[in-house]
Amino acid sequence: LKKSDISNDTIKAFIESSDDAYEWLAKKSSLGLSDELLTKFMSIGDEYLSYSDDLIKAMGKSKGNVDTMIKMVSDYGSTAEKAIVKSGDYAVDIYQRFGQKGLKAVSNYGDDAITLINRHGNDVIDIINTHGKDGIKAVKNYGNDAITLINRHGSDVIDIINTHGKDGIKAVTKYGDDAVKIISKYADDGIKALN
Repeated sequence: LKKSDISNDTIKAFIESSDDAYEWLAKKSSLGLSDELLTKFMSIGDEYLSYSDDLIKAMGKSKGNVDTMIKMVSDYGSTAEKAIVKSGDYAVDIYQRFGQKGLKAVSNYGDDAITLINRHGNDVIDIINTHGKDGIKAVKNYGNDAITLINRHGSDVIDIINTHGKDGIKAVTKYGDDAVKIISKYADDGIKALN
């Protein structure tokens, strides 16, 4: 601890704040702890004792979002922890703008979710949370066209978009649910018949 940038006063106050604080601090001292972080941990009781090393490191790298991160973990547990560990301050930004649904998307899909949410906003969050990697792939490759069709036709259209690309999008845009049924049943032959 003497090699760290944590002041002696903060170390003393932290150790006095909990029976387990000294042992915890000795184990975690290499994780980039700071006066600010330890002070914030003291303010939340013993909850920090259950934080993973990865979460503590992410909090240590944060640019002023530690209070929000602590609240997120307190309110949403492992979902928030996974999002913060994967994406740090970006997870906080998505949470602040889009709430729990955005947080869930980032927790499960990290940077892919962040990129798509920043590009498409709220329209893509339910697609990510409901359809996962397949929905992400469709939106990544075909943007607003994919979002519109998925919101209109549901999960049946995702496979069509991912398998048949622009031809599938063109057919479903033109013929709607009828195209979805035909392409789902006849695949490439259905695409040829519709386009």
